[in-house]
Amino acid sequence: MTQAPGYADFPRLLEPGRIGPLKLRNRMISAPMERNLANSDGTITQRYIDYCVERAKGGVALMLMEATYVDGLARGRVNQLGIHADYTIPGLRRLADAVHKYSALVGVEIHHAGRETGPSVNGIQPVAPSPVSCPSIPGQPVPRELTVDEIQKIIQRFADAGRRARAAGLDIVEIHGAHGYIVNAFLSPYSNRRTDEYGGSLEKRMRFPLEVTKAVMDAVGPDFPVAYRITANEFLPNGLTLEESVIFCQELEKLGVALIDVSGGIYETAYKTSATMEEPRCMHVPMAAAIKAALKHTPVSVAGRITDPADAEQILDKGQSDFVTSARAFHADPYFIEKTISGKVDDICRCISCIACGVHLGAQQSTPCLCNTTTIYERERAIRPAAKVKRVLVAGGGPAGLEAARVAALRGHKVTLCEKKWELGGQLMHAQLPPYRDEFSQLSVWLTEQVNKAGAEIRMGTAVTPELVDEMKPDVVVVATGASPAKPLIPGGDSDQVMSLLDLLGPLDVEDVHVVINGGQHVACLVAEHLLEKGARVTLVEWSGELCSDVGNRVRWQLIDRLKAHERCKIEFHTTLEEVLDGAVILQCRNERRTLEGVDVVGWGARFIPDNALAEELLAREAAPEIYVVGDAKFTRTAFEAMHEGAEIGHRI
Repeated sequence: MTQAPGYADFPRLLEPGRIGPLKLRNRMISAPMERNLANSDGTITQRYIDYCVERAKGGVALMLMEATYVDGLARGRVNQLGIHADYTIPGLRRLADAVHKYSALVGVEIHHAGRETGPSVNGIQPVAPSPVSCPSIPGQPVPRELTVDEIQKIIQRFADAGRRARAAGLDIVEIHGAHGYIVNAFLSPYSNRRTDEYGGSLEKRMRFPLEVTKAVMDAVGPDFPVAYRITANEFLPNGLTLEESVIFCQELEKLGVALIDVSGGIYETAYKTSATMEEPRCMHVPMAAAIKAALKHTPVSVAGRITDPADAEQILDKGQSDFVTSARAFHADPYFIEKTISGKVDDICRCISCIACGVHLGAQQSTPCLCNTTTIYERERAIRPAAKVKRVLVAGGGPAGLEAARVAALRGHKVTLCEKKWELGGQLMHAQLPPYRDEFSQLSVWLTEQVNKAGAEIRMGTAVTPELVDEMKPDVVVVATGASPAKPLIPGGDSDQVMSLLDLLGPLDVEDVHVVINGGQHVACLVAEHLLEKGARVTLVEWSGELCSDVGNRVRWQLIDRLKAHERCKIEFHTTLEEVLDGAVILQCRNERRTLEGVDVVGWGARFIPDNALAEELLAREAAPEIYVVGDAKFTRTAFEAMHEGAEIGHRI
């Protein structure tokens, strides 16, 4: 029997593997990732099952569900999955049965949030090994230190959760010993300041996680595998180090755990857990290799920005890990493995580490994907043939227009996409230019290729006009003409010194040029770093007291730190730019008005205005039976909203 093309290209990734008694059909594990898709009582929903089934169909070997709480008062999210009571068992059994139909294995990661939750979720003061608060959770009170009796009760709750996992017909249970939650918090010298038998030396700090592991193993029995997920390094002063983690993993091996799943970071260093574009791909592989080298026989898996099958193959081929664990690779494309097997790697919808999913999770919302608009909408947005084939004209080749065209064409509509420029991608082409942002190019390339493969016609250098609409007589017009930077209304705003932020991303020679950028939002800060990399001197003028307030912490922390540390960057907080002069600007800081001299360029345009003239005219003339306005042409937001609005229209028409 002839093997599919992918087996020759990825022999290690696609070969079977073993975790205890389990035989996995390949070496890729879908990592536990919170999705906020459960009911408020922790029970599973059909939406959650649909999500998992799609990934089982797509070839994943083992799905580890999200951090699943063992105590109803120890959740980290409002709609987190629970395994804290027997009434959760029937739903988990439904999930197991549904996934098993497609030859995938499924397990649960048992979890207690510890100090990384708060009264807004559970209504009570959080508990922890020591009263060390988590600064990443706004307004969180200092956690209460657990008594020894309470510690024993928590250990029992983990054991009970293991029993329920087996009763539900799941294949494996993983202990969440990572990311700052309670098991990790006991192991860490950063969060465990106790002086009793559960704190102090490494031997004492290991006691709680080892007791939890043993209790779970005893509860499930010797023939049911127990895995352990570890933060191998917290990347903090006085935090858990790799050296200590290696010793601890050797103790886990003595207990007989079936797998050690290596991750990194805690909430304070969350960019090391769910990494942004700034972090290198495969960033935790050296730690996994060190742990694997210290073990005698226990298999190791590794997480951390492994979203390319070629990277996974290399890790396995070098013997740095036995398995690879990835959440967002499967979040962005449930058919990651199937496409790898069939030799269609270029069709994989790659995660670009934009952290849109994490931003939604932090806001206690479910976690859609920027790149794959079907993620968490597997049932509603399944591709269904159109009831009536229509002629669809899409005006604009940015993310909204491309996604609308892709979905509509897949459904069988006759789609023509017109782009007035000679490149597709819209503002994705600008988004990929600042430092560490080049992965946005993956999305524009993928969208373009998929629109072509779906059968849509693409006309470059063609602006949609009312006359073109009259000529083509489409049934549907989708207006996705985007937005343009707003022009400043202040005195001197029409000066030649003033440039839009998008223009500042162009091929300019700015060596030793002083650029004053108005505004400290994320786009302005990205442009500032871009200019600094090219040798400019930059002054950021921001009326509030913080930068990047329009994006989540994982995206903003590192960027802010880099800007503040840069010797050619100056930040003026609580300040407004009031006037542009020849070679200078007028700044107002509270009650002080002053002139900043030596200014070569003023950057403006963190605010954008919809380019909706075409939409207004077509709507006024009723130029087509159906006219839709999507993305920034409707009102300005981000690529996430543009993609999802494009998809919604593609499914609707």
